[in-house]
Amino acid sequence: MTSESDEGELPRDPVARPFFVLFTLFAIGSVASRFDLVLARTPEWLEVGVLFAHGPLLFVAALLESRMVQSTVGPAWMRIRDPFVRAAFTFSLTYLCVIAIQVLDIELGPVDPTPPAEWPDVQRAGWFAMFTFGFAGITYMALVGAVVPILRFITRPLRWSSLWITIPIVALLGAGLASLLLWIFSWPAVQEGLAVVSEKLEDPPVLVAVLLVPVALEVLFARATR
Repeated sequence: MTSESDEGELPRDPVARPFFVLFTLFAIGSVASRFDLVLARTPEWLEVGVLFAHGPLLFVAALLESRMVQSTVGPAWMRIRDPFVRAAFTFSLTYLCVIAIQVLDIELGPVDPTPPAEWPDVQRAGWFAMFTFGFAGITYMALVGAVVPILRFITRPLRWSSLWITIPIVALLGAGLASLLLWIFSWPAVQEGLAVVSEKLEDPPVLVAVLLVPVALEVLFARATR
């Protein structure tokens, strides 16, 4: 017989597995949509709609994940054992990271998901795939310890209520937050501020400090939950 700690994390709700499978497929498509050849053919309303959808989807994912049997062994990224839960968070966070890198025009040395324009299309697609899907595991390990605990904390008061009630509530919360952020980032003053931030991130020490923020947050969450 397998113990609860050995099982790690298994879906308890019938809706959990199909949700995470569909969320994974949607997130993979979202990442692929950021390839510049695809992005150039994507209507602006669809681009914004895909970004917006990740708000409610991440909140619902956090609710369902918090209702699962969780391992207590290892760091936060190791405690999520179900492969589809891992994949959904991985590719959703990868998608959001790619947008941040593209909007802020961040260059991490040779690590840049946008390939040189003069390359052949097949080579450019391979480059994009390598620095998005190929680095997805690193993205997962770096961000899940910071992002998932925040989402768990927000959805925790609703975790034991009926899903017929809680899923619409957390979806509306995620949609509201996504709408608020999209509205804020449309302000000219905020866009000017992002340009300043982009310039600051060209300084390697500043960039390294920003990249260490998720690690620091994971350590703080781990200590707070002991």
